[in-house]
Amino acid sequence: MKTLNKFIIILTLAFLQFSCSEGEVFTGVPDPAKLQFESLPATISTSESSVVSSQPFPITLSIAPKTFDVDVSIEVTAFLPNINKRARKTFIIKAGDMSVDGSMTSPSADQGSVILPFNQELKLYMSAINSKPPITVEGIAPFGFAGKQYTISSNVISMDYGDSGFGGANSNRLAIRFDFANPPFNGNPFFNNLNLRVKRDGVVITIAGNGQTTMPIYGTTISSSRYEAINFLSNALDGTYTLEVFAAQLTSATDPVDVPYRFTVRFPDESLRTFGGTLTGLTVGTAATAVPKLQIVKTTFNGQAQYAVSAL
Repeated sequence: MKTLNKFIIILTLAFLQFSCSEGEVFTGVPDPAKLQFESLPATISTSESSVVSSQPFPITLSIAPKTFDVDVSIEVTAFLPNINKRARKTFIIKAGDMSVDGSMTSPSADQGSVILPFNQELKLYMSAINSKPPITVEGIAPFGFAGKQYTISSNVISMDYGDSGFGGANSNRLAIRFDFANPPFNGNPFFNNLNLRVKRDGVVITIAGNGQTTMPIYGTTISSSRYEAINFLSNALDGTYTLEVFAAQLTSATDPVDVPYRFTVRFPDESLRTFGGTLTGLTVGTAATAVPKLQIVKTTFNGQAQYAVSAL
C-alpha cells in the first residue's frame, strides 16, 4: 500500500509540472486586440541610374520624420524581374536617427557565357523593417516593437541593368570599357560594331595598342570584339579627354537604328561607375562622324592622379 501511495504522489507531481510547462509555451502569435499595425512611409535614393552585374553603388535610406528609441534594421532588395534574381542587404538606422547612407550591390548575372538582353530593369526598394534587439541586464531583448507592428511603404527606383564587365583593378589605372547591344558573338554575321575616337582638349589623339600596358594611355578603339577599352595610367597628360562613338557596322546598314550602349569605369581606388544611354538614329559612319559620349577630366594633385568622369 505504501508503495502504491508513493507512486500516485509522484505521478500527480509530474502531471502538475508538465501542465505548468505547457502553459508557459509562447506561440509567437500576438493578440490582435493588443497590437497596432502601422505602415511606415520610407524613401530610398541613389545617385546612380545605371549599374551592371555585382556592382556596388551608393544609396540613402530615410524614414523621416519618424525616429525610434532603439536601432532599427532596414532590409533593401534589388530585384531583376526578367530573370527572377534578387540581392538583399540589411542596414541599421541608429536610435534617434532618421536616415543612413550605405552601399548596395546589384545581383550577379550568373549566366555563364550567355549574353543577356542588353538592357534590363532593376527594381530597388526597402522591403522590411525590424528592431535591432538591445542588450539589457536581463540579456538580449526580443526583436520587434512593443505593442506595434510596422511595415515599410517604400518608393521603388527603376535602374538600367546589364551584364557588361569592368576592367581589372589597378591602383595606377583608370579602366574604361565600352559595351553595346548585339555585339560580335559566336560568329553571328548580323551584329553591331561600334568604335571609339579619343580627343584631349579637343584634339584627336592616337592611343597605344592594348598590349602596350606601360604606355600612358593604351587600349582598343576599333576592335571587332565585344568591348572597346581605354586605360589611363597616372603618368598620362592632364587634360579633358572625350570619348566619341561611331558605327563601323550595324545590324541594319541602310536604315537608322537605335543602339543602347554602356561605359563601365573602374577608378584607381577600385570604386565603380556605369554610364548608359542610347545612340538614336545611328548609321554606319567614320571617325569624322563620331559623337561625344563620355568625358574624363584628369588632374594631378600632390603626385596623385584624379579623374572626374561624366556622361555627355
